[in-house]
Amino acid sequence: MTGFFALSGFVLYYNYCAADFNDINEIGVFLKKRVIAIYPIYALIWVVYFYYLFNTSPIRDDITAFPMQFFLVFGAGYYNYLVNTGVWFFSCIFICYLVFPYLCIIIRKLNEKQLIILATVIYLINSFMPLKVDGCYYSAFCRILELSVGMIAAKMFTVKNVSISKAVVALSVAAVLIIDFLLEKINLFSMAWNQERMNFF
Repeated sequence: MTGFFALSGFVLYYNYCAADFNDINEIGVFLKKRVIAIYPIYALIWVVYFYYLFNTSPIRDDITAFPMQFFLVFGAGYYNYLVNTGVWFFSCIFICYLVFPYLCIIIRKLNEKQLIILATVIYLINSFMPLKVDGCYYSAFCRILELSVGMIAAKMFTVKNVSISKAVVALSVAAVLIIDFLLEKINLFSMAWNQERMNFF
Protein backbone atom coordinates (compact mmCIF):
# COMPACT_ATOMS: atom_id res chain seq x y z
CA MET A 1 0.00 0.00 0.00
CA THR A 2 2.91 2.34 0.69
CA GLY A 3 4.15 1.79 -2.83
CA PHE A 4 0.70 2.60 -4.21
CA PHE A 5 0.57 6.02 -2.54
CA ALA A 6 4.14 6.85 -3.55
CA LEU A 7 3.44 5.78 -7.14
CA SER A 8 0.22 7.81 -7.11
CA GLY A 9 2.20 10.87 -6.07
CA PHE A 10 4.68 10.28 -8.89
CA VAL A 11 2.00 9.86 -11.57
CA LEU A 12 -0.10 12.77 -10.36
CA TYR A 13 2.83 15.18 -10.23
CA TYR A 14 4.14 14.01 -13.59
CA ASN A 15 0.75 14.64 -15.18
CA TYR A 16 -0.11 17.86 -13.36
CA CYS A 17 3.26 19.53 -12.81
CA ALA A 18 2.32 22.28 -15.28
CA ALA A 19 -1.20 22.81 -13.92
CA ASP A 20 -1.99 26.25 -12.53
CA PHE A 21 -3.18 25.29 -9.06
CA ASN A 22 -3.06 28.92 -8.00
CA ASP A 23 -6.36 29.09 -9.88
CA ILE A 24 -9.16 27.75 -7.68
CA ASN A 25 -11.06 26.66 -10.78
CA GLU A 26 -8.15 24.44 -11.81
CA ILE A 27 -8.21 22.82 -8.38
CA GLY A 28 -11.95 22.31 -8.73
CA VAL A 29 -11.55 20.54 -12.08
CA PHE A 30 -8.83 18.29 -10.62
CA LEU A 31 -10.89 17.34 -7.57
CA LYS A 32 -14.01 16.75 -9.64
CA LYS A 33 -12.18 14.15 -11.72
CA ARG A 34 -10.86 12.45 -8.61
CA VAL A 35 -14.25 12.36 -6.90
CA ILE A 36 -15.91 10.89 -9.99
CA ALA A 37 -13.22 8.20 -10.05
CA ILE A 38 -13.55 6.98 -6.46
CA TYR A 39 -16.80 8.13 -4.85
CA PRO A 40 -19.30 5.91 -6.73
CA ILE A 41 -17.44 2.75 -5.70
CA TYR A 42 -17.07 3.98 -2.12
CA ALA A 43 -20.75 4.95 -1.92
CA LEU A 44 -21.85 1.54 -3.21
CA ILE A 45 -19.75 -0.28 -0.62
CA TRP A 46 -20.96 2.05 2.13
CA VAL A 47 -24.65 1.71 1.31
CA VAL A 48 -24.57 -2.07 0.81
CA TYR A 49 -22.58 -2.61 3.98
CA PHE A 50 -24.83 -0.34 6.02
CA TYR A 51 -28.27 -1.39 4.86
CA TYR A 52 -27.87 -5.05 4.02
CA LEU A 53 -25.02 -6.49 6.02
CA PHE A 54 -24.09 -4.97 9.36
CA ASN A 55 -26.65 -2.31 10.18
CA THR A 56 -26.61 -3.13 13.90
CA SER A 57 -25.22 0.08 15.39
CA PRO A 58 -27.42 2.56 17.30
CA ILE A 59 -28.91 5.30 15.15
CA ARG A 60 -27.18 7.92 17.33
CA ASP A 61 -23.78 6.50 16.42
CA ASP A 62 -24.71 6.40 12.75
CA ILE A 63 -25.71 10.06 12.83
CA THR A 64 -22.48 10.98 14.61
CA ALA A 65 -20.32 9.22 12.05
CA PHE A 66 -22.35 10.22 8.99
CA PRO A 67 -20.63 13.57 8.18
CA MET A 68 -17.17 12.04 8.36
CA GLN A 69 -18.21 9.11 6.20
CA PHE A 70 -20.21 11.13 3.69
CA PHE A 71 -17.39 13.62 3.08
CA LEU A 72 -14.71 10.90 3.16
CA VAL A 73 -12.53 12.64 5.75
CA PHE A 74 -12.48 10.08 8.56
CA GLY A 75 -8.96 9.09 7.48
CA ALA A 76 -7.78 12.23 9.26
CA GLY A 77 -8.13 10.27 12.48
CA TYR A 78 -11.82 9.62 13.16
CA TYR A 79 -12.70 5.91 13.26
CA ASN A 80 -15.42 5.88 15.93
CA TYR A 81 -18.74 4.25 15.02
CA LEU A 82 -17.84 3.80 11.36
CA VAL A 83 -20.09 1.46 9.43
CA ASN A 84 -17.10 -0.13 7.73
CA THR A 85 -13.53 0.74 8.74
CA GLY A 86 -12.32 -1.31 5.78
CA VAL A 87 -12.96 1.67 3.49
CA TRP A 88 -10.14 3.65 5.14
CA PHE A 89 -8.28 3.54 1.81
CA PHE A 90 -10.92 5.66 0.08
CA SER A 91 -10.71 8.31 2.75
CA CYS A 92 -6.91 8.41 2.77
CA ILE A 93 -6.60 8.68 -1.01
CA PHE A 94 -9.33 11.34 -1.09
CA ILE A 95 -7.53 13.43 1.54
CA CYS A 96 -4.33 13.01 -0.48
CA TYR A 97 -6.19 14.37 -3.50
CA LEU A 98 -7.38 17.34 -1.45
CA VAL A 99 -3.86 18.37 -0.46
CA PHE A 100 -2.12 17.40 -3.71
CA PRO A 101 -2.63 20.74 -5.51
CA TYR A 102 -1.07 22.62 -2.59
CA LEU A 103 1.79 20.15 -2.25
CA CYS A 104 2.34 20.53 -5.98
CA ILE A 105 2.69 24.31 -5.63
CA ILE A 106 5.21 23.90 -2.81
CA ILE A 107 7.31 21.16 -4.41
CA ARG A 108 7.49 23.03 -7.72
CA LYS A 109 9.25 25.89 -5.91
CA LEU A 110 11.88 23.72 -4.23
CA ASN A 111 15.38 23.27 -5.60
CA GLU A 112 17.34 20.04 -5.55
CA LYS A 113 18.92 20.66 -2.14
CA GLN A 114 15.58 21.50 -0.58
CA LEU A 115 13.99 18.40 -2.09
CA ILE A 116 16.69 16.21 -0.57
CA ILE A 117 16.18 17.83 2.83
CA LEU A 118 12.42 17.33 2.58
CA ALA A 119 12.89 13.69 1.59
CA THR A 120 15.19 13.20 4.58
CA VAL A 121 12.64 14.69 6.96
CA ILE A 122 9.95 12.42 5.55
CA TYR A 123 12.31 9.46 5.97
CA LEU A 124 12.81 10.24 9.65
CA ILE A 125 9.11 10.77 10.30
CA ASN A 126 8.09 7.58 8.51
CA SER A 127 10.78 5.65 10.37
CA PHE A 128 9.74 6.65 13.86
CA MET A 129 5.99 7.25 13.64
CA PRO A 130 5.02 3.55 13.53
CA LEU A 131 6.99 3.04 16.74
CA LYS A 132 5.34 5.92 18.58
CA VAL A 133 1.86 6.28 17.08
CA ASP A 134 -0.85 3.64 16.78
CA GLY A 135 -2.86 3.35 13.58
CA CYS A 136 -0.27 4.75 11.18
CA TYR A 137 -1.36 2.29 8.53
CA TYR A 138 -4.79 3.95 8.40
CA SER A 139 -3.51 7.50 8.87
CA ALA A 140 -4.03 10.01 6.07
CA PHE A 141 -1.04 11.94 7.40
CA CYS A 142 1.31 9.00 6.82
CA ARG A 143 -0.18 8.44 3.37
CA ILE A 144 0.33 12.11 2.49
CA LEU A 145 4.00 11.69 3.35
CA GLU A 146 4.21 8.71 1.02
CA LEU A 147 2.42 10.67 -1.69
CA SER A 148 5.01 13.43 -1.23
CA VAL A 149 7.84 10.96 -1.76
CA GLY A 150 6.46 10.08 -5.17
CA MET A 151 6.00 13.74 -6.01
CA ILE A 152 9.60 14.52 -5.09
CA ALA A 153 10.82 11.72 -7.33
CA ALA A 154 8.64 12.99 -10.19
CA LYS A 155 9.95 16.53 -9.72
CA MET A 156 13.47 15.25 -10.36
CA PHE A 157 12.32 13.84 -13.69
CA THR A 158 10.38 16.87 -14.80
CA VAL A 159 13.10 19.43 -14.13
CA LYS A 160 14.82 20.52 -17.32
CA ASN A 161 18.48 19.57 -17.70
CA VAL A 162 18.18 17.08 -14.86
CA SER A 163 20.94 14.50 -14.95
CA ILE A 164 20.47 10.75 -14.86
CA SER A 165 22.29 10.64 -11.53
CA LYS A 166 19.74 12.98 -9.97
CA ALA A 167 16.90 10.84 -11.23
CA VAL A 168 18.57 7.76 -9.78
CA VAL A 169 18.97 9.55 -6.46
CA ALA A 170 15.30 10.49 -6.46
CA LEU A 171 14.21 6.91 -7.11
CA SER A 172 16.66 5.65 -4.51
CA VAL A 173 15.20 7.96 -1.90
CA ALA A 174 11.71 6.72 -2.74
CA ALA A 175 12.82 3.08 -2.60
CA VAL A 176 14.56 3.54 0.75
CA LEU A 177 11.51 5.21 2.25
CA ILE A 178 9.18 2.50 1.03
CA ILE A 179 11.41 -0.38 2.12
CA ASP A 180 12.03 1.24 5.49
CA PHE A 181 8.32 1.72 6.10
CA LEU A 182 7.57 -1.88 5.13
CA LEU A 183 10.29 -3.19 7.43
CA GLU A 184 8.83 -1.20 10.29
CA LYS A 185 5.43 -2.74 9.62
CA ILE A 186 6.89 -6.24 9.53
CA ASN A 187 8.75 -5.59 12.76
CA LEU A 188 5.63 -4.29 14.53
CA PHE A 189 3.58 -7.25 13.28
CA SER A 190 6.25 -9.65 14.54
CA MET A 191 6.30 -7.97 17.96
CA ALA A 192 2.51 -8.11 18.23
CA TRP A 193 2.43 -11.77 17.17
CA ASN A 194 5.11 -12.72 19.72
CA GLN A 195 3.19 -10.87 22.44
CA GLU A 196 0.02 -12.81 21.57
CA ARG A 197 1.93 -16.09 21.79
CA MET A 198 3.26 -15.14 25.22
CA ASN A 199 -0.24 -14.24 26.41
CA PHE A 200 -1.61 -17.51 25.01
CA PHE A 201 0.90 -19.64 26.87
